[in-house]
Amino acid sequence: MLQTGVSLGGTSLFSCLGMLLYRFQGMNAAALAAHSASLPQWEALCASEADKATLRAFAQMLHTAGTNEEEYKTATAEYAGVFQNPTAPVPLWESFWVSSEHLYFTQETHEVLQWYRTFGLELVAQNEPADHIGLEMLFVAILLQGAAKGSPQHGEAMVLFWQEHIGVWAGPCLEALQKTVETAFWQAVVAAGQVAVKGMTHSMQFDEK
Repeated sequence: MLQTGVSLGGTSLFSCLGMLLYRFQGMNAAALAAHSASLPQWEALCASEADKATLRAFAQMLHTAGTNEEEYKTATAEYAGVFQNPTAPVPLWESFWVSSEHLYFTQETHEVLQWYRTFGLELVAQNEPADHIGLEMLFVAILLQGAAKGSPQHGEAMVLFWQEHIGVWAGPCLEALQKTVETAFWQAVVAAGQVAVKGMTHSMQFDEK
């Protein structure tokens, strides 16, 4: 089982990151500012002071974008250009990253969808690939929440899903995003995502010992 502190902190952080990457346009400014209050829980994932500093900067950027109209508009504009553009420079789907031919809707996509269905989850848009990085992060948050409540099923699923899916490709995807995004807001989001992935991977390794 994952440590409770990691489960609680991860639930909040992965939920926030998942929403930002998958449906940023659905988050109003007030929601961004509200998420910044979860910083103390997020720090449970950190193995170093440098990682804590990264998450503090992320929380501050959420608060800034949530209270400054110009910052919010700037973040929204880059989201439209980098994350929603049909020719987005960085693909955000697992199938692209794990397929040698960089295909979409592969076996991995169907496997991820089956994971969701195992826990009673269905996509609203049936023609949408299930393996978007934001969706997988939101699923991780759900599994972590169950693990924090003491559910062995959720804890075991978290480990398997991480090892077989998101833990395999999220790192390279975020690294590519880091080289692409230009605004301070999205640089902070991607950096926080890298800390979250590193922290969860470290937790998995620790948990196996």
